Amino acid sequence: TVRDILKKNGLFKELLPNQTEFNFN
Repeated sequence: TVRDILKKNGLFKELLPNQTEFNFN
């Protein structure tokens, strides 16, 4: 999923620092 890719690239928290539970699915 997009969320997993962002997490693996260390970008998830950078893009959504206040929405770590945001659902990309």
